[in-house]
Amino acid sequence: MAPPTHEQIAAFQSRLPAFRASIAPVLAEYAIATCDGLIIAATGQAETAAYLVGALQPPRLAYIPTPGTESFAADLKQYLPDLADYLDEQLKSYHQPATPDDTQGIYLALKAILAHWPSQGAYFVDITGGRKPMSVGLAQAAHLFPHVYPVYVGSDYDAARNRFVDGTQHFVIPPDPYAIFGDLQAAEAERLWHAHDYAGAHKIFTDLAGRGASADQVRYRVLATLADAYHCWGEFALTDAKTRLSIVLASTLPAQLVPFEPILRQQAASLNRLSTTILRASGQDRIAALKTLADLPRMLDLLGTLDSGARRNEQRQDYDTAALLHYRCLELISQHRLATWDVLSEYPDFRSVMRRIPDLDQRYRTIEDLIGFQPRGLPFPGRNGKIPPLALFNGYMLLAALDDPLVRGYDITQIRDRAEARNKSILAHGYRLIDAHTYQRFAAVVDTLLDRFLQLGNQDRAAWEAAFRFVPLAA
Repeated sequence: MAPPTHEQIAAFQSRLPAFRASIAPVLAEYAIATCDGLIIAATGQAETAAYLVGALQPPRLAYIPTPGTESFAADLKQYLPDLADYLDEQLKSYHQPATPDDTQGIYLALKAILAHWPSQGAYFVDITGGRKPMSVGLAQAAHLFPHVYPVYVGSDYDAARNRFVDGTQHFVIPPDPYAIFGDLQAAEAERLWHAHDYAGAHKIFTDLAGRGASADQVRYRVLATLADAYHCWGEFALTDAKTRLSIVLASTLPAQLVPFEPILRQQAASLNRLSTTILRASGQDRIAALKTLADLPRMLDLLGTLDSGARRNEQRQDYDTAALLHYRCLELISQHRLATWDVLSEYPDFRSVMRRIPDLDQRYRTIEDLIGFQPRGLPFPGRNGKIPPLALFNGYMLLAALDDPLVRGYDITQIRDRAEARNKSILAHGYRLIDAHTYQRFAAVVDTLLDRFLQLGNQDRAAWEAAFRFVPLAA
């Protein structure tokens, strides 16, 4: 390679300020604050690399050499004599491809450089010079890494003279050639979303948020955050879900979410109450626990979380997990109603309620007899002097004995019979999976008791369900 002439160097120096001025608008379009590192290909066209190095002067600088480009660094210094010390200190190479056409070697060279640089940062890869396979390989490889952008030195083209126009050099970030695949990825993320795989949707949207123009990045970042919030909520990581949903609502909502903003705000309020309820309920004494369980709005939040989770799992045909969550709904409904009678299911004490209903023990025996049990009366203390926690069906028998309006006129044996399927599930005490038919029979009992519970609390069921249903993505 012949070294640059004095005329070439002087022309370059005169054009560099204009090239430097062309950079800021492009970076703004892609929402890139700074260039944290530049990777250049060692070619016989050191001038184009000099534009990028001279204008950006990044804190990290690496090059990819190929056979026959040994004078590249020296030529670069001739174009940039004022940066000779900087080039001596920063310009590094980590891997040399076998030939300029060795696209796999080019990928390995790029990978080796990025392995030496921090994972956070915006890095540029120069694809201007060199042979076509090298430029193509660099461009393809760059788009495989997050926050790595192919860049090149563009020039205006004079078609009449069939040549580039001198002095029109400008900075370019070419459009992502995988943009169409980004659309396909987004469609896949939406499919996962509607299949209630929010972890999968979060992963894809997060990847997409690291690519493309700034408007798309912002949109995908919000969708990724909401997907993560829903994943956390489904896993009962309520504090994390609350934090992520608050970030979503503090952002500009993408068009897909705008119709659901009122629901999202309702859900944020529910998560605030839920996270407080969980913290408050931990380690409470009997009186505080009864107060929490008797608080209808807080129980509605918990029930909404459990019921919506059950229905999502039902749609995914995961009937065992759906039954587990709906079984907990039945428990929570019973625990709430008993708490209004001053009975704590976990540590039952019947003295208070028996002052109101002195013949409660006899009533309980009557219920036992009606459903075919040997009448034994209310549970009594064990050797430790404490009454054991009330099992699910014992709680409903006690509600029946209390003539609680939740179960007044309702055949509670359905709870016992249908809940047996959950008890024999592999996620409970058995060894088999629940099939669709068995689950639907159990879910019908849960639906009936939810209806009765919500009517008793003067709640509109459709509105309550909508407040806990994870929003879809509008078309």
